Amino acid sequence: MTTRTETQQHWKKHVDAAKAADQSLADYAREHALNLQTLYSHSRKINKSDKVKTKPAFVRIQRLAATAVGSVHIELKNGVRVHVSAPIDLASLLAQAAQLP
Repeated sequence: MTTRTETQQHWKKHVDAAKAADQSLADYAREHALNLQTLYSHSRKINKSDKVKTKPAFVRIQRLAATAVGSVHIELKNGVRVHVSAPIDLASLLAQAAQLP
């Protein structure tokens, strides 16, 4: 796990506060006398860093029935898309996908 520097923690607090207040970064920066470009820069770095730390969950899929389909596209809640182009049991895949967090 990566430890944030004091500077990173400082800017993360501002980014989180803007989100919590449901304000745009521009409005938040203006209201708190912050440099907008610096706030945007740290916001991008924080978002990128947070995405890297998120690990996908995998579950074993077992074939339960003979209802196979040739191609499946799934979009998870976090926006990740999965494409399976080999024949696969759809009912089993959906049951297993439903168990993901």
